Amino acid sequence: MLLSMEQSKSLFPNRLHEHRRIFGYKKKQVAFLIGIRNPADITKWERGTSLPSTATLLKLSIVYRTFPNALYQQYMHDLKEIILNREEQLKH
Repeated sequence: MLLSMEQSKSLFPNRLHEHRRIFGYKKKQVAFLIGIRNPADITKWERGTSLPSTATLLKLSIVYRTFPNALYQQYMHDLKEIILNREEQLKH
């Protein structure tokens, strides 16, 4: 499966930047709130080039007052489609 140029930039589509903007936080502030030292990690997560750990994702959902799956809505949808397709393959 080939990735388009846009997909290759964001392997893990998310709404982290949007939520941070809504709350008016700088990356340093979010890093402080969730207890990480390097705000550059937030950049990687927002760009979708890497994923936060499960514990960090839960912390982010608390900071942004939402559910973890809301932060990664498109990615969750994509994963669901893959799994549903595989379930269909099991039936054959």
